[in-house]
Amino acid sequence: MQGMPIATRHFMSDRPLERGVFHELHALTLQPDPIRPEWVLDGQPEARSARHSTNTDGWAATHLWECSAGRFHWHYEWEETVLILDGEVRVTDAYGDTSVLGAGSVGYFPQGSWWVWEVPQQVLKLSFNRRAVQRPARALSRLLDALRPLRKMPPPLAQRGHQERP
Repeated sequence: MQGMPIATRHFMSDRPLERGVFHELHALTLQPDPIRPEWVLDGQPEARSARHSTNTDGWAATHLWECSAGRFHWHYEWEETVLILDGEVRVTDAYGDTSVLGAGSVGYFPQGSWWVWEVPQQVLKLSFNRRAVQRPARALSRLLDALRPLRKMPPPLAQRGHQERP
């Protein structure tokens, strides 16, 4: 995909998100995202992150995150699915079960859970974060989805003056 133009429309807007958000990973600017000092168990891990996108209702987001070597507790305030892009991490849950995630590995961490992260060297991950939806809200969401076919759909792109790309 090298050489293709990448749209970098900002993820926050005064109007509903109508287009996708696209970035080359190297174009995302990582900013300091310190781990809480009381969570650090060993070493001096330094984390940095960049937000790629947030969905239209603010209940989900995608981030790029990197961390230097260290060992620390991590509490998941949101559900998180991670894709390790580079490096390796050993994660241990509250029951003492440990998994090793390396480049290409995918892991899921439930909202509200505590884990110990052991990073032997720098790790880079892409994370997909989502707030867990409570049962009443899920029921309402299912109802709205069932009603969706009754709502008027926008005209096809061609009718709105857009042309198909070759």
